[in-house]
Amino acid sequence: INGRTAETVQSLLLITQANAIGYINSLQMINDDSSDITKAKISAVFYDYCDRNEDTIFVYSEQFGLEINSDFEELHPGVKEKTENWLKILDSVSANVKKGNSEILNISPIFNTPSLCILFPYSTAKGTTVAGIGFQTTTLSELMSTGALNTSFLVNKNR
Repeated sequence: INGRTAETVQSLLLITQANAIGYINSLQMINDDSSDITKAKISAVFYDYCDRNEDTIFVYSEQFGLEINSDFEELHPGVKEKTENWLKILDSVSANVKKGNSEILNISPIFNTPSLCILFPYSTAKGTTVAGIGFQTTTLSELMSTGALNTSFLVNKNR
């Protein structure tokens, strides 16, 4: 891929992460000391989030748990269980994220569809936690499309 496309892909990844942070920040604001946030409120905010970010598969935060895009779940039954099981085996990655490093992981084999997950540190008053967003790579594929068969690699500096 050329330099301009690489910059565009990098920007898209950063925007995807920033949107997930905005979603979690919204939940933080709803969850003030005067009231506990309910699952219904989380689901309503997440539904709106997915409406605006259609490629989203899931958003995860240690504080608020895992939310799955219902549209994706309709097409891929069992996605919640698969995601929960996958998150459980990420101890070494989670430790690296808590040190302040973001990780981009290929989750395509889990869902049998081209997809990535960005795990990133999320700071709260209680310390740094792990948060993440899983998303289909449809938009990325379109950006990198050349009209011919090609192979593209996303490189993580630590792997």
